[in-house]
Amino acid sequence: MNTTSSEIILIKQRYKIIKTLGTGGMGTVYLAEDLQQGNLSVAIKEMHKILDPVERAKDIGQFGKEAKFLTKLSHPNLPKLYEFFFEDDRPYLVMEYIEGNTLDTVLEESLQPINESQVLIWAIQICEVLTYLHSQTPRPIIFRDLKLSNIMLSKEGMIKLIDFGIAREFNPRKDTDTIRMGSVGYAPMEQYAKGGQTDVRTDVYALGVCLHSLLTKNDPATTPFSFQPIHQFNPGVSQGLNDLIMRAMEIKPESRFQTVQEMYIKLKEELPLPRIRLTPDFIDLGEITPGEKRNVTVIITNSRKGLLSGKLKFLPSEGIKLNLTDFENNYQEVRVDIDTERFEPGDYKETLTFISNGGEADITISFRIIPFKTIIDTDVSFIDFGTLKYAEETSQEITVYNTGGGNLSGRITSPQGWLTFSPSIINTNEEKIKITVDQEKLSEGSTHSGVINIESNGGNIIINTILFRPLLKIIHSEINLGKISGKDPENILLKINSTGKGFLKGRIDCKEPWVRLSSNSLEGNKNYINITVDPASLKKGRKNKAFIEITSNGGNFSIPLIVEPYSLLKIVTKYCFIFFLTLLLIMSNYFRYIMEQKYKFEFMSRLSNLSSTIVYSTEMDASSKIYTIKPDGTMKNFIARGYFPRWSPDGKKLLFSGSERKIFFMDMRTEKYKYLTTGNNPVWFPDGEKITFEKDGDIIYTLNLANNKLEPLIYGQCPSWNPSGDKLVYVDNTAIKVLANSMPDVVDNGLKPLWSPDGKHIVYKLDRKTLAIINPDRISLKKTFEGEEPAWSFKGDRLAFRKEGMIYILDLLRNEEKKIIEGREPSWSPDDKYLAFSSPDGIYVIELSSLMTYQISSEGYLPLWSPYL
Repeated sequence: MNTTSSEIILIKQRYKIIKTLGTGGMGTVYLAEDLQQGNLSVAIKEMHKILDPVERAKDIGQFGKEAKFLTKLSHPNLPKLYEFFFEDDRPYLVMEYIEGNTLDTVLEESLQPINESQVLIWAIQICEVLTYLHSQTPRPIIFRDLKLSNIMLSKEGMIKLIDFGIAREFNPRKDTDTIRMGSVGYAPMEQYAKGGQTDVRTDVYALGVCLHSLLTKNDPATTPFSFQPIHQFNPGVSQGLNDLIMRAMEIKPESRFQTVQEMYIKLKEELPLPRIRLTPDFIDLGEITPGEKRNVTVIITNSRKGLLSGKLKFLPSEGIKLNLTDFENNYQEVRVDIDTERFEPGDYKETLTFISNGGEADITISFRIIPFKTIIDTDVSFIDFGTLKYAEETSQEITVYNTGGGNLSGRITSPQGWLTFSPSIINTNEEKIKITVDQEKLSEGSTHSGVINIESNGGNIIINTILFRPLLKIIHSEINLGKISGKDPENILLKINSTGKGFLKGRIDCKEPWVRLSSNSLEGNKNYINITVDPASLKKGRKNKAFIEITSNGGNFSIPLIVEPYSLLKIVTKYCFIFFLTLLLIMSNYFRYIMEQKYKFEFMSRLSNLSSTIVYSTEMDASSKIYTIKPDGTMKNFIARGYFPRWSPDGKKLLFSGSERKIFFMDMRTEKYKYLTTGNNPVWFPDGEKITFEKDGDIIYTLNLANNKLEPLIYGQCPSWNPSGDKLVYVDNTAIKVLANSMPDVVDNGLKPLWSPDGKHIVYKLDRKTLAIINPDRISLKKTFEGEEPAWSFKGDRLAFRKEGMIYILDLLRNEEKKIIEGREPSWSPDDKYLAFSSPDGIYVIELSSLMTYQISSEGYLPLWSPYL
C-alpha cells in the first residue's frame, strides 16, 4: 500500500490511512482514522501478500492467534483490539493507537543508560501485565517475545505490550513447544533447545534482559546468554537491583524467579521514591443553582515507599476553596468547597494540581451554573385502580406540576400497552393527565402491575400502578344433555365463580327460545344460574344447539348447550352399527397381524443381504470403544478404543480419534491400526491416501499416509473437501470459507460446514438449532431451516437431519421435508434406501420405503455406514 501519494486510501470503506508507522517481517502497521467513530486514531496491522500457500497459512495463523489473545484480554498495559477482518484475502487487525515510542527507541535516543528510578517504574508496570497474562485460566498465556521493541511507552508514561504474534497458551501436559521462536539475546536457551518447553520463567528471563539493556545500554544480541554484572557499566545502580536482574537471567529456569509475581515483589522493595495518587481524578457535579452549597472530598495517597509531602500548585479561581493547601502525610483528605455565588451561569471545568516529592497529580471538577432549575412533581406516588370496571371506563386523573423555575415540558409513557394517557405531552407548569385502562389490551391474569414514566426537563418520575381483575371460573366448557324425553323440562345448575381479585360483575344471555335462565346478571364472586330446557320447543329428529354467552369484567365466555329429542329407531341402528364395527375390527386386526409377520420376515431378509458394515462408538469421549456390526445386527466386532470413526472413500480404511487428541488409522483388511499424529476434526481427502485436520492454534494441515508428509494449508477449523479434492470448505472464526487455488472466498457466517457427495451443495450450522444449505457457485441461493446433525445421502440429493427429537429428510429436488422417526445422528446406506440412527437405548436401522425398523445394538452413538454394498 503506497501511503506517500496524495490519494486517500480507505480500508473497509471505514479506515482512512494517514501514514506508515512501521514494517516488519510479517506485515505493515499504519496510522489511520476511524471515520465511523469521529475520526478516532487507530493502528491497523496489515499482513504482507504471500504467494506461497504454506507460508501464507502460517502467517494467517499467527495473525489469527494474535487476534484471539487480544479479543479475550483487557488490561491497562495492553492495547485494545477493535476489529479483526479480511479484505482482498488479506487479514487486518485494528487496534488502539498508542502515541509514543518503543523502549528500544527511547534507549537509542538517550545518550546515557536510563536512570534506575525510571527503569523501576517501567519494570513494575511490565510485571503487572505479565502477571495478568500468566494468571489466565484455564491456561496461562506466555508472551515469549518480550523485548524493548515490543514495549511501547505512551506519552502519558504508560507501558503497553505489543505484538502477540508468537504468544501461546501454556499446556503442562505438553512436553515441547510446537514452534520455537524468539528474538536473539532476549529468548532463553530453552526456547531454542530441541524438545524444550517454555513456561512463565521464559518471560522472567526476557524481562531481566530488557532491564539489563536499559541500565547498561548494551545490545543483548551481541552476547546472547552471557551478561556481565550491571556495575561494570553503570556503577550507580544499587546492589539489590543488580542481583535481582542477574538472578532473572540465570541459564537454568529453576534458578530464576519462578513467577513474575515473585520478581514484582522484589522490584517494589527497590522503589526509592514516593508517588502521589489522587482519588478520584474527575468529578461531575451536574447542574448547580446560585447559592446552592456543594463540596467534594479528594483523597491524597502515596502508592510507594517514603513520606509524601507537597502542596496545591495554585487555585484555579476564587470560587474554589480548600480546607488545606499543604500536606505531609501518606493519606490526606482534602475538602473542596464550590462558592456558587462567584460563578456566572455557564459550563465549568476547574482543575486542581498538587505538586509533591512524588510527582504531580490533577483532579478536574466539572459543573454547570444555571440561573434557575425546573423541578417536576406530582400529586401521587402510586396509583391503585382497584377492580376493573364492567361496561364502564376504568381511569384516574393525576396532576403534574413544576415546583421550580422556568417552563416545564416533557412526556408521559408506559411500557404496558394497556395504560393510555390524555394528554401524553406536558407543555404547562400544571398539567392534569387522565390515565385510562384499555381492557382490550389487558393480558390474562388477576393482578396487573404497571409503570408510568414521566420524562421532563425538570427530571424524571416513575409511578407504579396496580389493577385487580376477576377471573371467570366455569366448570362446564360444554353442556351436552344427550337425548331427552319430550315431556318434562330439563334443569341444569351453572356455577360461575371468580378466582381472581376484585368484584365480579357481568351478564349472562342465550338467544334460543327453548333455553330459559334464572337470572341475566352476575353480581359477586359466586353466582348460581339455573338453566331450563323446554322439550316442547325443540326441533324434532335432530340435535339442537344453543350458546350461553357470558360477558364480564373478568373476561368473556361462551358455553355450547347441546340436546336431542329421544328416538328409538336411532338407538337400535346405533347398537347394530357398533356390533358390526366390532366384528370388522377383530377381523382386520387378525389379518394385520398375519401381514406384519410376513413383512417383518421379508424386511430381515433384505437386511441380511446387505454386505455393507456399520461402525459406531460406545461413548462420546476417549473411554469409548469402537465396534463394527452388520445391518441385521450380526457379526458384531470390537475394533479399538476411540471415538468419532470415519470410513475412507473406498470403505477399506478407518480413521478415528483417541485420548489427548491423538488420531489413529486402521486398515480394515488386516484390522491393525497405528498412531498418525495429534489434532482435531480429522477428515479423509477424496483419494483416500491423505487426511486433513486442524492443530497448532487452529491451523488446517494435510497428512500424506504414504510418506507421513505434513503440510499446513490455512488458518481455520472444521475442514471438508468437495468430491474432486480441488476445493476445501472450512470455518475461520465464524466465517464459512471455500479455499480454491490457494485463495479463500467467504460464502457466509456459520459453523461445521459439510460438502455434499455430488459437490453441488454445502450444509452448515447457523446456530445451535438452525441449518443452512448453499450452492458455493451461487451463494445467493440459500435455504435456511430448523435442524441439527445433518447427514448427506450418497447421491447428494437428500439430507437427513434431526429436529425436535425427530429425524427428517429434506429432498433438495422437490424442496420437501418429510418426518421419518424419533431418533438422532442419522447415517445413510450406500444405496440411500436405509438410515442408521441412534437413540437412548441403542442403534437402529430403518428402511425408508416401508418405515420398518430393527434394533441392531443396545448401546452406541454416531453410527456410520460404510460406503459400499
